[in-house]
Amino acid sequence: IVPTTKKSVVALETSAALKYRNFAENDPSLFAPGSLSIPRAQVLSKCQVPVSYYREHFGRALPQGPLCAISVAHKLMYFHIPKSGSSTSRTVFHQEFKAEDNQFCPPARPGYQDFKKTAIVRSPLSRFYAGYDEAFARVLNQLESGRGDALPAWLHGPWRGLPTFKDYEKIFDTDESLRRFESFVATWDGRTVFNDHLAFQTPLLSNPQTGIPYAMDYIGETSRMVEAWDDIGKLVDKEVDHNISSMRGRSFPRRFNMTRVSIATQQRICRLAALDYCCLNFPLPDACLPENSPPGYQIHCQWVENKDLNQSGGVKSKHIEPFIG
Repeated sequence: IVPTTKKSVVALETSAALKYRNFAENDPSLFAPGSLSIPRAQVLSKCQVPVSYYREHFGRALPQGPLCAISVAHKLMYFHIPKSGSSTSRTVFHQEFKAEDNQFCPPARPGYQDFKKTAIVRSPLSRFYAGYDEAFARVLNQLESGRGDALPAWLHGPWRGLPTFKDYEKIFDTDESLRRFESFVATWDGRTVFNDHLAFQTPLLSNPQTGIPYAMDYIGETSRMVEAWDDIGKLVDKEVDHNISSMRGRSFPRRFNMTRVSIATQQRICRLAALDYCCLNFPLPDACLPENSPPGYQIHCQWVENKDLNQSGGVKSKHIEPFIG
């Protein structure tokens, strides 16, 4: 999504998630992604996802809601976020907390209101690379086996000539695989989620009806997986075995050379994923920093006044929105 004008305010639609406008550098409402010194779960609680804009990120590919694991013994709940260490985390949660998978997260039925809610998230750019690989592989495998829907028309360009995953394997880590990745990024609107590995993380941790984040007790990150599970264990006075929490999940070689991804492509990914950068308090990579981005494409977060998040007895408060200007 890119602005089409340089007027002071450009709204893509009434419910648009991102605002584009010129701004003063000393605007006190603006701050850098990753700069807040409060826990990540608290940052998330200050956001509200525009439901109509991000509708498909809430569960079109996961029609029954995001998968979670629940430990009844420890009154603990873990939200699985695809491509955010979810394979390792499921192993830890099952083995260390005797948890079972649940398709509805959080469950609507009584008895779970006092369960601690946890999740582990990943830096958006790194996760986008992994999510693209996974989505591409799964869709091609489904097409080869005759399962799944036909590709959306707009994907015919980036994936033309690759009818099967075996055909895709022949161009791994080549200029052609990189060209196709960058073509996909340039084409994707950031809203169409035809595979759940492309869904952003913030909507998966939010109510799909209201866009209000669930009241999370802890959110860790994949770069500190062992420490994250130690922190989750402390919530319920449980010591977690590091031999389990340090395991790597399923690992596949990257299908394109990440070090050769153009700066322009990295910047577009960051703009598309600005919601996660702001609401999950991740710092921008160097390529996406405002000083390295042209005017009109610089990513900031913004405190916006007078929005009722309905989480504290209807108390009106500031909330966080991505801001690109």
